[in-house]
Amino acid sequence: MSVKDTYLWLSYITHALCEWFLCIYVFIIPKKFDIFYVLYITLLIVLKLIFKYECIINYIDKKLLDKNYTLGSDLKNVPYKQYVYKDNLYVILFISSLICLNLALIFMRNKSKLIKTISAICFAMWIYLEYKTYGPLK
Repeated sequence: MSVKDTYLWLSYITHALCEWFLCIYVFIIPKKFDIFYVLYITLLIVLKLIFKYECIINYIDKKLLDKNYTLGSDLKNVPYKQYVYKDNLYVILFISSLICLNLALIFMRNKSKLIKTISAICFAMWIYLEYKTYGPLK
């Protein structure tokens, strides 16, 4: 296995593990850590906005696969989702729904106005970014 293939494989697996952690967070981590979760989601959203709706790690993966790739030119092409989920839109939608569920549960289980505000904004922005990436369901 080449260095490039090893990097891509590690990138895909790391991406998938992080994504699934975001999906199951509220079921395994106490609410005292919710601020870190919403701040992490906020960071992901800000980075996607800065990098033309694209995850910077996905951009690096795409650049390794295609030297001529331009940032933000093919949002639906997500190499790790192709590798791990075979681009199954139902799985991708399920994962995104679980992340939204986590944000909604964090909103409901916290009394902190800060956490409630951040989680509500993240919820709306997550839906917006998913729509920007995948467009309307057909």
